[in-house]
Amino acid sequence: MSPSQLATAVPTSQPDTEAARATRVPLRRDVWTEPATDRVQFHIEADAEPESLARLMNFFAQQLLLPQTVSMTQENGALFLDIEQHAISAHRAAIIAQKMRSLVCVMDVSLQVLRAS
Repeated sequence: MSPSQLATAVPTSQPDTEAARATRVPLRRDVWTEPATDRVQFHIEADAEPESLARLMNFFAQQLLLPQTVSMTQENGALFLDIEQHAISAHRAAIIAQKMRSLVCVMDVSLQVLRAS
């Protein structure tokens, strides 16, 4: 059966128009469209390597986010960072924390919600 025959053989319950798409009820909650009202703080321990800070900050840049505060200290071959981000959803912050944990240079990441606006 060709794709054009298949398209005519399979009935659709709703026409695929702009109005039909606007009235469809989503099957599940879209966590990416949640309001970005939280204020979170990331506590990170990473290897004291020249690229560690840049790699961590890149996760914010990829989301077009600019953290409010970034504090870093270096002790005994490790970097300790505290990064505070405003106007972010809890879901987006959790995704960023997961991505940070995937880096080889990162030893620990904890995420703390400070206040919901």
